[in-house]
Amino acid sequence: MKYNNESNYYLALPATILNEESGQGMVEYGLILALVVLVTVGALELLGNNLIKPMYDKVKDIIPT
Repeated sequence: MKYNNESNYYLALPATILNEESGQGMVEYGLILALVVLVTVGALELLGNNLIKPMYDKVKDIIPT
């Protein structure tokens, strides 16, 4: 947009910021990533011991102490 003077720019600035959509895609990707992280952490909390302990026991049996 072209403004005649500086005051018109500052008056139109809030509307310009509210109508700006260039960062919308990045925000959506960030929200999806946050959701994936939360689901992953939740699944590991629920299944963690059942998944990790058997693998740990196998590795412990293979490696001599």
